[in-house]
Amino acid sequence: MKSMDKLTTQPSAHTSAPIEVTEKTLSLSESLWGSWWPAEAPLICGFTLSRVSFHDFIQFYINYAHELGIEESKDYANLNEINHPARQAFYERVADCLIIKSHISHEPMGLIALHPTDWSSYYLRYIALRPAARGLGLTSKILDHVSLLLKNTDCMRIDTHTLANNISMHKSLLNCGFLNAGVTLSERWGALTAYTKHLNSAGKLSYLKHYSSHIFTHHTQPRRTS
Repeated sequence: MKSMDKLTTQPSAHTSAPIEVTEKTLSLSESLWGSWWPAEAPLICGFTLSRVSFHDFIQFYINYAHELGIEESKDYANLNEINHPARQAFYERVADCLIIKSHISHEPMGLIALHPTDWSSYYLRYIALRPAARGLGLTSKILDHVSLLLKNTDCMRIDTHTLANNISMHKSLLNCGFLNAGVTLSERWGALTAYTKHLNSAGKLSYLKHYSSHIFTHHTQPRRTS
């Protein structure tokens, strides 16, 4: 399963060395919204979700890139951003990098990266699962759990984008309450569908009122007759 971003890559032989969770300083999201991430890795449908360093995050990607089915976009590669030092600095300073592991075997099965875009918005930048972890509804369940953890903080929404042909990601986002927020166009990715999950009812109702007014008028206004 793929989302928008593509990570730095140089092909490497598969290694089965365990990925260790690395302690790190207060993340940007914690600086904004307090210590919202639990000390003990959450258990979700037989998988744990552990925060790791950017180094371990990239190492997982390199080890399992062939299983994740991630391919670098030629247009994106031409921008010379793939191995740019600023990219690593960005992930290290602002992103929450997570590894999804099997609770029984402790084998890494996927990865996810999120980061604040402002004081009240969290962005799902990347998520990918190995084949054995797909088809279980895991993406929706993980995003539901993250939403629940953030619900009592000052974070108001989770935003993301996905490719038009990524049907499984569209289904996962809709299944856990994300709303279609339009389409964005860029030289990097082309056309992407935008999604937002509002973490409070006031934000969701405001969005629906302004951009899906027929939902309200259909039930509150009598039908006109000639």
